[in-house]
Amino acid sequence: MGDTANAMMKAFLDKNEITYDLGVGKEKFLVNYYINHDLVESSIATVTFYMNNPEYVDTITIGEFDSHKYHTGFSQRYQEYKFDELHNTFTIHGESSQKHNNMPFSVVIQPVP
Repeated sequence: MGDTANAMMKAFLDKNEITYDLGVGKEKFLVNYYINHDLVESSIATVTFYMNNPEYVDTITIGEFDSHKYHTGFSQRYQEYKFDELHNTFTIHGESSQKHNNMPFSVVIQPVP
């Protein structure tokens, strides 16, 4: 699982010409946060990708979001990662979250237009 997630993170960063020296890529992206398929937050935020972290710790973090309201750290052990090369989006999906009344959530990351 970890190798697949790392490959998707690297492919997304490569497509957007973002370096990841020492296994860390950091850039401002447009981040859309959905709870139960409803858009609840959309803003430009700093997203950090950690390619060398073990899968049980956060491999992606999002700054500028309220961590009391939203998930701001993600791990491929608990969430599903998907890179859509055609649309140049990176999606993090959680099946259920206690933070969101056990509803699913998705975070869609894309370049700032």
